[in-house]
Amino acid sequence: MIWQENVLIICMLTNVTENGKIKCEQYWPDIGKKKKYGDVVVLNAKHNVFADYCFRTFNITCGEETRKIEHLHYTAWPDHGVPLYTHSIVIYLKKLLATPPGNGPVVVHCSAGVGRSGTIILCDICLHRAAAEGLVDVFAETTSIKSERVNMVDNKQQYLFAHLALVECLLSTPTTLPCNEILLTRIKELKNQLSMQQDRLQNIAWQDEALRLVASPTQLSERNRAKNRFPELISDKVSRIYLKRYPTSDEDSDYLSAVYVDGVKLQNHYLATQLPMPSTINDFWRMIAELKVELILMLQSPDFQDLVCTSSQFY
Repeated sequence: MIWQENVLIICMLTNVTENGKIKCEQYWPDIGKKKKYGDVVVLNAKHNVFADYCFRTFNITCGEETRKIEHLHYTAWPDHGVPLYTHSIVIYLKKLLATPPGNGPVVVHCSAGVGRSGTIILCDICLHRAAAEGLVDVFAETTSIKSERVNMVDNKQQYLFAHLALVECLLSTPTTLPCNEILLTRIKELKNQLSMQQDRLQNIAWQDEALRLVASPTQLSERNRAKNRFPELISDKVSRIYLKRYPTSDEDSDYLSAVYVDGVKLQNHYLATQLPMPSTINDFWRMIAELKVELILMLQSPDFQDLVCTSSQFY
């Protein structure tokens, strides 16, 4: 199909395995390897891996002709849900927009080919419409693609997420810095704009809150709430760290006020947590042991006048 339809871009929105279940066959060889699929030979020529996505370049050959295929693989989209934040999907959408599709169609797939696929197709159509006509009608475009394939954008979360991704794509101020001869100059300029940048972050905080409103709320027992130094800072279900229960009969023993944070290249590259409290010191060290942590960055000294913080050093 890819060869016959002259496809030059494949958008993949599922992982091969999710939650222990096979969602998709790996239809490409490992990096630097070739594999034959019928009459088509696929070479995985290049890949660039980031925390939430991987961009690959395939060289596919049929007979005497070879074509280059861009494989844009988004790896952080939960089935039937949405990513926690729009930022990485906006980068993905901009990569898709910047990649020439040639004369063929763009292939988009997830596992079922409706929810995640429909959301990306909806966003891509709206961005092209905005560029061509200066307007966007998300509802009309959603109705249109649903008439083409049933269940495209199959829940409220995905529909809302498409709106938020489009807002960020179309209205946000670029913040990337090119690593070239003007880098130092740009850094100095940005240092003089810190208050403006802070205001900008405050002004877009509603986007994260909007996503949380449609997500399942996190319910904590009173005992676990007491483990939070700041009760209003409750970790969401997706990014929070779950400890092994100790003892196993204690349902509350898996909780610590700590979350995973993605790095540039790796998911869950950091663990962010509060300064241990008297009641959580043991849990803190359990986390360090269970997750095999070898480096701790402490950014605040214990305040021995603040008994809520800690009554003794944790080291």
